[in-house]
Amino acid sequence: MWTKEKQAEYARAYRAVNKEKLATQHRAYRAANKEKLAAYYHEYYAQNRDKVILAARAWGEANKEQRAAATRAWNERNKKKLAQQRRAWVTANPDKKREAEKKYMRRVRSECSTAYLKRVLMVNNDQYNRLPPELIESKRLQILITREAKQQGT
Repeated sequence: MWTKEKQAEYARAYRAVNKEKLATQHRAYRAANKEKLAAYYHEYYAQNRDKVILAARAWGEANKEQRAAATRAWNERNKKKLAQQRRAWVTANPDKKREAEKKYMRRVRSECSTAYLKRVLMVNNDQYNRLPPELIESKRLQILITREAKQQGT
C-alpha cells in the first residue's frame, strides 16, 4: 500500500530525474493555453487581490536582489513610459516638484556634493565633465572653510 510519504518521495525522485522533460511540457502547455491561463489569473487576482499582493510583497522582501534586478530590467524596457509618467506627474504637481527640488538642493549644498561643486565652478556646459578632480576638491575645501569661519563668527 502506498502511503502519502512514499508517494511524495516517488514524485520527488521522478521530478528530479525528468526535470528537463517536465519543463518542456510545462512551457508547451503554457504556450498552447496562453489565453486560458491569462483569464484564470485575472479571475484569481480579482477574487484574491489582497492575498496576491501580500504574497508578492513577502517574496520581494525575501528576494531583494532578484526583485531589484527585475525592476531594473523593467525600467530599462519601459524608459519612454516612465518618462511620460514623470512628465505627467510634474505637470500635475508643480508645487511638489518645486519642493522636492528645494529639498534636494539643500541636501546637496550641505553635503558639498561633486555635482553641486561642478555647478558652482561651471562656466559653460562644455566644461562640466572636464573639470579636474583636484579643482573640485579644492573648491570643496574652500567652501567648507568659509562655512566654518562663518559659524565661528570670524
